[in-house]
Amino acid sequence: MVRKTIDKMSANELYKLAQKREQEELKKLEAEKAAEIDSLRKERKALVADHNKALRAIDKKISALTGKKTKPRKSTAASTKASGHKRGSLTAAIIEILSSQESVTTNELRTQLKSKGLVSKNLNQQLAYLKRQGQVTSPSRGSYSAA
Repeated sequence: MVRKTIDKMSANELYKLAQKREQEELKKLEAEKAAEIDSLRKERKALVADHNKALRAIDKKISALTGKKTKPRKSTAASTKASGHKRGSLTAAIIEILSSQESVTTNELRTQLKSKGLVSKNLNQQLAYLKRQGQVTSPSRGSYSAA
């Protein structure tokens, strides 16, 4: 293959050469991006592992001091975005309502939460969770009171 100098190439040949060079540069940039993304993902994974290790150590100390096992922590970012308010606000409102009254049914509780502007789509699950945690008791089916 004979190499032509730029001076002896036609406009069409120069255009094709420029396109070829542009494609090569794009592939090179994409490969560099992919390598950087891979590196950042590995770094993130290491940071999350270190963070979780530190949390487990703290939870272990808390368990030793309280005598209770702590449950693993989960991210609340998705639930905060979906509900539009903090995750704990529903729990706090439920406990507040139950503390102010002797016994409340789920329908009454749902009505009171709605009047406070809180969405209670998973109220039954929330009550079951609070019951397992020992913060709420259920004197009869569908009726709850603060522990």
